[in-house]
Amino acid sequence: FSHSLRLKFGATPEQLQVESAMLRVGASEASLQGAVTNYSNPIANGTYAIRIHTQDFASMSPSAKAEGDVLLSGKLHYQAVANEPAIRNVSIDGRIASDLLRAAASGRRVELRNLQGEYRLANGNLVLRNVAVETLDGRIVADGEMNRLDSTPDSRFHASLQGISLREVQRTAGTQLSAAAISGQIGGTAEAAWKGSIQNIRARSDLSLRAEASSTANPKAEQVPVTGNVHASYDGRRQTIHLQDTVIKVPTATVTAQGTISDRSSLQVQLVANDLHQLELLAASFLAGGNPPPAVSGKATVNAVVQGSLKKPSISAQLNAQDLRVQGSEWKSASLGLRANPSELNVDNGKLVNAQQGQATFSATVELHNWVYQPSDRIQARLNAQQFRIADLQQVANQHYPVSGVLNAKIAVN
Repeated sequence: FSHSLRLKFGATPEQLQVESAMLRVGASEASLQGAVTNYSNPIANGTYAIRIHTQDFASMSPSAKAEGDVLLSGKLHYQAVANEPAIRNVSIDGRIASDLLRAAASGRRVELRNLQGEYRLANGNLVLRNVAVETLDGRIVADGEMNRLDSTPDSRFHASLQGISLREVQRTAGTQLSAAAISGQIGGTAEAAWKGSIQNIRARSDLSLRAEASSTANPKAEQVPVTGNVHASYDGRRQTIHLQDTVIKVPTATVTAQGTISDRSSLQVQLVANDLHQLELLAASFLAGGNPPPAVSGKATVNAVVQGSLKKPSISAQLNAQDLRVQGSEWKSASLGLRANPSELNVDNGKLVNAQQGQATFSATVELHNWVYQPSDRIQARLNAQQFRIADLQQVANQHYPVSGVLNAKIAVN
């Protein structure tokens, strides 16, 4: 880049007066005015204005292409103090501003509009106040401070998120769902603190979700409202995520989560479905073609616990359902326990009770290889059915053979 320096100053035995100093590098420039007195123990005061043209520094980060200008302006003061680091002798007050910044990486683009904020550096401490920016169709306002920059920095930041677009978040992260299009907004607060390395960060977020999901397979399907609250904290040193009172709701169903995700996870998840028929219709609207699922209604609850590492989790769950109707047949209750890990799936204590007469108990074990069943893997299953009406079984199977009566059966599959 071309560069130039223009300097106009005057000097006397008492002081150095800088009337104007202008440094240009490419399209970036910095101007300074000020004075230095007391040469034996210098004291400097001045004002500055800096315009950073981000394209001039593209070579510093070739993977991320930045566009736009950043403006810095304010006052500075310097007074030497014996035995003190230079950063403690400097104080700078200023404002940061930018109309538009763009960054592109891996084919994704992010825009920052109307960046505004204040900063102050004094006694080796940096303070940021009212830093606001419009991005992701919403607005972020942040405050922060970094203390003891001359030794082991102690940093704290707090941010408020207002009207952040879920659709823009998905587009930027490249995580669009194939079966559903999610629109809506996220709002809330986030805060982070760390001492020394950022790997020691401890962060917390309290976010609210107001969204709608629409089927990409069936454009005529109604949009589904989704609401929720996410309370999460992250411990960088221990590499753990903790969820507390996190709730996601769709019509007729609620999912809650609480616990820790780490190499030693212990996460509790509960699904409560008050109307399985409505949930079934909702799921069917997100399926592309194929046969519709069997008609099901009733209530169900699933309580699950996830333990172990994310790469090799161990899952245990308990399903309980009441007042079921399946293809016109009626069932008083259904329950089962489930245990799963990358090498095995177990169903135990399964029980099905018909609303008229009859009940069945069942269990099964399926061998897996990294969550995948292979033809050579072992299967074991047991079924004990007592006093089942054949008419009810035919309704479940959606068959209509001219057969009636009562069925008792003990079946073992290996």
